[in-house]
Amino acid sequence: MKHEVKTTQGPSPEAAEAPLLADRAFVVQVRAQADPKRDLIVGRVEHIASGEAARFGSAGDLIAFITRVLKPTPSSRGELPAERAKTGNTP
Repeated sequence: MKHEVKTTQGPSPEAAEAPLLADRAFVVQVRAQADPKRDLIVGRVEHIASGEAARFGSAGDLIAFITRVLKPTPSSRGELPAERAKTGNTP
């Protein structure tokens, strides 16, 4: 069952219509006693592509996990650390 929530603020129409990539997909399980109004969001999140999973105790924990998993790495940009050292392209 798919539910979409409309908000008053959000991404631009172009961003909202961009394709949803499988390597950026997550499963989020939220415990029954969650109370988003009090930032009480407890559960488990799993990154589908890597299988990496974590438990979270707040919305901040959940967002931190997603941010860390989606953070670009040198190999995800097609450049290995050794290649960056040769060319002098350091972050």
